[in-house]
Amino acid sequence: MGVVVASFIAVLGQVAFAGARVESREDLADVSWGFPARWISQDQASLDPPFPWVVGVSSPWERPTSIDWTGLALDVAAVALVLAVFVWLVVRGAGALRRRLLAT
Repeated sequence: MGVVVASFIAVLGQVAFAGARVESREDLADVSWGFPARWISQDQASLDPPFPWVVGVSSPWERPTSIDWTGLALDVAAVALVLAVFVWLVVRGAGALRRRLLAT
């Protein structure tokens, strides 16, 4: 359960700090974030930045926002899988190191 919570926090944090490069006003109409699946989209067409430009996620009260719950679940599952394998390898390595130290 802790791995899933940590993965959810990591996915939200990645989106909060990620930028999306836009090249035109059409790109601003549908900007999306998420990795590996894009799961949050915003319409930022009301902005008038110089192009190319990197935009971040804005407040959903200021910009129309949609969330693809399947994409979010896929991102959390992917991060949870990587994190679970990492934790397993660390625990396994620590156990092997402990056994080796106790054997000497």
